[in-house]
Amino acid sequence: MRTSSTIGVWACIISVTLASGGVANVLVPPYLLSKADGDAWLSVLIALPFVLIWSIGLWYVIRKLNGASLQKWLSTQFNRPVSWLIRLPVILMLLVQATTASWETGHIAVRSYMNQTPLWVIIFATTLLCVWTAYSGLRSIAYSSIVLIPIGSILDVLLVGLNRNHMDYRMLLPVLEHGYQPVINGAFLAAAGLTEIWLLIWLQQEVKGSFKWWQPFLLVLYLTWLELIPVVLSIAVFGPDQATKLRGPILEIWRNTSLGYSIEHIDLFAIVQRTASNFARLSLQFYIMTSLAGFRSPKSRGIFMALLALAVASISSLPISDSTLIAFLFQFQYPVFIVMVPLVTAILAFMLRWRPPAQSSKEAAET
Repeated sequence: MRTSSTIGVWACIISVTLASGGVANVLVPPYLLSKADGDAWLSVLIALPFVLIWSIGLWYVIRKLNGASLQKWLSTQFNRPVSWLIRLPVILMLLVQATTASWETGHIAVRSYMNQTPLWVIIFATTLLCVWTAYSGLRSIAYSSIVLIPIGSILDVLLVGLNRNHMDYRMLLPVLEHGYQPVINGAFLAAAGLTEIWLLIWLQQEVKGSFKWWQPFLLVLYLTWLELIPVVLSIAVFGPDQATKLRGPILEIWRNTSLGYSIEHIDLFAIVQRTASNFARLSLQFYIMTSLAGFRSPKSRGIFMALLALAVASISSLPISDSTLIAFLFQFQYPVFIVMVPLVTAILAFMLRWRPPAQSSKEAAET
């Protein structure tokens, strides 16, 4: 690991927050509402304690690694087949996530505000920007995230404030009208949005300083708030029946919002939130996939990132129907992800307890 490429703990947390926040705030809520109906907000609260417990396990893995290269530790303490048995599924999962996120961002852009622009132009331009940032290094992603995340956070607070007079919290009740099963199904989806912070595991080796147990804990709480905003607002503003039909709750809420009596059509803010989060998410995923693949030289990293970007942009530009994507997310991506993340965390925790890494670069620097 090159010292010049390292970032601080909070810079890493901010980058992961921006990347994960879009999943919790934009991507998951429409599916969560369609699964749990008016009880979607309850699903988020039910998922929260389980994800908080998992976050302690996440911190344990990060603490035990203590800046050691995960790839190097797996290869030296075990062997290359075992190393790839863990790294390859993670790379594939990140690739799938990047592709579906790119598809949603591109297709919603065409449907909502750029219907005269070819889909492939939007997707390839976005992917090119993300892969160029990823190739520039983790610091480029972190500095960009530090600039962008205050904008997204301020807009979330603004959205809640501007809709305070339009909300009827009585719409959130009664609960469990359709029984427990929809709420439980929704809780799995909610957890999938909150566990996106697992990216910290794959970035910890390039972070100066040590993570505290309460930092992942606090990050989960913040993502819970982000996930509750569109769910609660859409139900309280539009009612549970209409909220379940919304393809983009955040966008529709912004469209229903105005700044006083003279400024309307401020749904541009929803576009800013989605674009900023998608940028951080894709950039981090390209960077992590390349690191996990083990490429070190600038040329090999550049070639691999270019191939990843070409694959993501090409697949997400295909004329796949919205219903097909939704079925894929419900039947494959989210179920696999919500099983894979705790499983990988538990496996790494067990392996680290069994064979902890040798002295890491952090420990070497301290001694």
